[in-house]
Amino acid sequence: VWVQKPLAPAIEWAFDTLLWIRGGHSPNSYTYQVYEDMTLQFIVWMGTCFLCFVVLWLFTRMCRACRGFVVFPNEMKWWGRLVISFDNLTYWVWFWTSFFWIGFNVYLAVYPASFHFNNVGMMSFMLAATFLNYALIIANSMRFSIMESVDANEIAFLSMDNIWRANQLFFMVGPIQGFSVFTGTKNFLSYLLYGQD
Repeated sequence: VWVQKPLAPAIEWAFDTLLWIRGGHSPNSYTYQVYEDMTLQFIVWMGTCFLCFVVLWLFTRMCRACRGFVVFPNEMKWWGRLVISFDNLTYWVWFWTSFFWIGFNVYLAVYPASFHFNNVGMMSFMLAATFLNYALIIANSMRFSIMESVDANEIAFLSMDNIWRANQLFFMVGPIQGFSVFTGTKNFLSYLLYGQD
């Protein structure tokens, strides 16, 4: 409630602007209440993320004070490294996402679909984010020459090949990881049930 009143004029203006861009109400249009709820949910989500970060920072500071008998990370950089290690250990769990996106695109191409959101706005946001991503990579690769990037920082040398390889990696690794999960599960069950190694 304390957030709702000050933001009500801004939310109402955004709602009226979106309605004007779309040319008025349509069967898929949301009501004003839905936009208000979405905005408040986003604010609560951002506030929760910030609060969790502050709690983690305070916990890390306490761990630093009790460094002699506490085994938790006593610096924020160690939490970042733990997150990276966790991602490296569990990324195979999401091998099915490449299959999902290919299947979802095929489904949308074959069967007609109606969207309950402004697909023009969603597509524009996606294109803008992709353009900014490409612009960062191209600007970074133009800023450093090959020799400067090798001498100063290997990570600074980026090119368009990195973009294509990242996309290829996402779609090519999915089947390989799926096969690895299947084979590993089969070998584990063979060892568990029949003692075959």
